[in-house]
Amino acid sequence: MLILILGGTSWLGGEVARVALARGHGVTCLARGESGQAPPGATFVRADRGEDTAYDQVCGRDWGGVVDASWQPGFVRGAVTALAGRAGTWVYVSSCSVYAAHDTIGADEAAELLPALEGGEATMASYGEAKVACERAVLGRVGSDRAVIVRSGLIGGQGDRSGRTGYWPMRFAHPATEDGAVLVPDCPDLATQVIHVSDLAAWLVHCIEERVHGIFNACGPVTRFADHLDAARRVASHTGRLVTVSDEWLDEHEVDPGRDHVRCRCGCRTTLRLASGAAAPRPQLPPGSSADPWSRPSRAFSTGRSPKPWVALIGPVTQVCPRPTNAG
Repeated sequence: MLILILGGTSWLGGEVARVALARGHGVTCLARGESGQAPPGATFVRADRGEDTAYDQVCGRDWGGVVDASWQPGFVRGAVTALAGRAGTWVYVSSCSVYAAHDTIGADEAAELLPALEGGEATMASYGEAKVACERAVLGRVGSDRAVIVRSGLIGGQGDRSGRTGYWPMRFAHPATEDGAVLVPDCPDLATQVIHVSDLAAWLVHCIEERVHGIFNACGPVTRFADHLDAARRVASHTGRLVTVSDEWLDEHEVDPGRDHVRCRCGCRTTLRLASGAAAPRPQLPPGSSADPWSRPSRAFSTGRSPKPWVALIGPVTQVCPRPTNAG
């Protein structure tokens, strides 16, 4: 089967390409090539999706599947205009950020969405609205009988450049104090939810192979924040103390949200700056809540395919975050 990946030179797209190649499919990656190289064995087509001629080299053949994860509505609209009639299955990787609210425990794919962004270009401030617009473009041109809308939760694993996967292992591996003490939020029962990039990539290829269609949340297994930290400590061989602090303490010490405005589905509200200058996820519940409302059921894995547990995501700390960080 021929699979076209719009991208394929960076993290998730590259993993999708590797999985598809390993399963014997022919893979073409269309990208500018600025984020990296296409995996060995894949055909690379250099193109700028902002140009009218972006798809000229790939629109003359039929594709068993097309995979797109862009959050720029103009790019997605251009792609479906040029290629919708050539794709057997169109996989669009969206995000759980499309939902209008995140305060309903167990909300599924039928939950209300944000209003769609009207323009063709988006900024991070309109990320959720942009993803809604992209979803509508795919469904409108490809049709619900051939489109797969995959609303991903937080993705982690090997190759994660965001620091979300590697932050806690690196913090435990390199504590800021001589006695090894590490400051952590006091919320042991908060649910965290991270999907392994290889699990997500394998399921996307599965959708093409089996001609799956529909709208799916794709989130990792729910893990208690305390277990999340325990796994990170084991990876880092950390034996120091955990110094737990409340949200009130963090507020009193002027620990303010960082620039990342997107509310993560793993239980992290945003990235915060601690007094030491280190970035740390700050899990936070709405006032009066005793359970995590942001964890969502993952219909993508309801068919018996089991995603990896959190400990499999972090692996050896040097693989997760091989370069020095400001953790500590």
